[in-house]
Amino acid sequence: MNIFESAVFLAWRLQTTWRGLNGRVELASLTEVKGIVVVVEGRVDLALRQVARTHHLSILKAPSARVAYRAVLCLHPRLIIVQVSHVTGEALEFIRLVINSAAPAPLLAVATTHTDKIERAARNAGAAWYLDNASSPVVDEVLARLMSRES
Repeated sequence: MNIFESAVFLAWRLQTTWRGLNGRVELASLTEVKGIVVVVEGRVDLALRQVARTHHLSILKAPSARVAYRAVLCLHPRLIIVQVSHVTGEALEFIRLVINSAAPAPLLAVATTHTDKIERAARNAGAAWYLDNASSPVVDEVLARLMSRES
């Protein structure tokens, strides 16, 4: 079974396993799981979607932090990007779960709209990397550095 077949099976298994949790996990662009964009609150930001497409990253849209965390543990990505849109919420809970686990992947928090409170909350949750938006010209450089560290 190649990685694409494995990811499709995993997506099917996650959907059937967690259907009772009032939502399902949606995995898009399952070419390879070198990096994953996690969205647990709202819709995927258009600039972040473009970053995922450009860098061939998978997008995981999950109904809760715990469901996203379980999926990330199964996928073993080399890089995790989390969309953060609120000072409190599921995205910050997801960051805490990943940081407190044995997941060795670097975690990058990207804000949909930047405020000092959101940045402080993301960093307090454990994000070592923070970008104020996905359309920043720094995104490509940061992703290149993080991906080269994990190669």
